[in-house]
Amino acid sequence: MALAALPFGLCCLLLPSAAATPRADAVTLVVGGKASLRIAVAANFRVPFERLAPEFTQASGIELVPIFGASGLLTAQIRQGAPFDALLSADMERPRGLVEDGLVPGPVRLYARGRVALWTPGRTASPAAGNLGRIGLPNPRLAPYGQAAVECLQTLQLWDPLRDSLVLGSNVAQVGHFLRSGALPAGFVSLGQLVAMHVPAQQYWVCGEQAHRPIDQGAVVLRGGAAGQLAAAFLDFMTGAPVQQQLTDLGYVPVAGASDAPLADPGPLPGANPGPVANE
Repeated sequence: MALAALPFGLCCLLLPSAAATPRADAVTLVVGGKASLRIAVAANFRVPFERLAPEFTQASGIELVPIFGASGLLTAQIRQGAPFDALLSADMERPRGLVEDGLVPGPVRLYARGRVALWTPGRTASPAAGNLGRIGLPNPRLAPYGQAAVECLQTLQLWDPLRDSLVLGSNVAQVGHFLRSGALPAGFVSLGQLVAMHVPAQQYWVCGEQAHRPIDQGAVVLRGGAAGQLAAAFLDFMTGAPVQQQLTDLGYVPVAGASDAPLADPGPLPGANPGPVANE
C-alpha cells in the first residue's frame, strides 16, 4: 500500500544526531535505520491496529509501538506526561480535551466509527432474554463503548431490569477476556472484536446506531517537531481511503477524512435517563 505524503524524505531526517543521547520522550531516527513511534491505542481497536501497523511500517520504514488500554486511562497517562507520540482514542471528547487544554497541538481527526454488541458465547444473543446472568460492561467512566452500552440499554428501557447484573471491566478487551474464559456468560464488547474472532453472528446482538450516540473515534498527534510530523503521517495513513475500506471488514463504519470541528450533539436519546452504574 502506498503511503500518502510522508513529510520530507525519511533518509534525510535525523533526530537526534548519532552523537547525541536520545531523550526518553523523543523519537530516535538514524540514517538507514527505522524511526519508532509510540501510539496509545484504545483497547477496542487492538486487532485493526495490529493488522494495519505492518502495512504502515512496510510503506514508511517507521516502527509503531502500541500501548493498549481504556481511552480514559490512556488520556490520564498523557496528561501526566506519558511519552506517547499519538493517541487513537475510542471517542472524540478525550483527545479534544487535550487540545482544548493546550496539552497537544491538534487537530483531532476522526478515524473510525465503532459499533457495540452484546455477546453471549454459545447462546443466541438477545438483550431482552431473562436468563442472561451477570453481564460484563466496560466501565462507562473510562470506556466509550461502555457508555454506548449504557445508553443502548436505557433507550431499550432495559437499564433498570439489568443494572444490578452488571459487572464492570476496565475496557472492552477485559470484558472480552471474561467472556472467552467463561467467567461471565454475557457482556458488551465492540463488534470489531467479534468480527476478528469470527464469532458466529447468532451469538451476538448489535445495538442499533440510533440507540446511542455515535462511537466516533478520534486520533491526535501528541507532539510537535519531527516526531509530530511522522505521527501526522501515520494519521494520514489511518484516515486514507485504502485503510478506511479495510475497516468495513473489521467491524467498523468507515469515515471520510480528518476533522477538528465539533460534532453535532444528537441531544437526549429516547428513553435514556442517566443513572449510577452498578459495581462502580
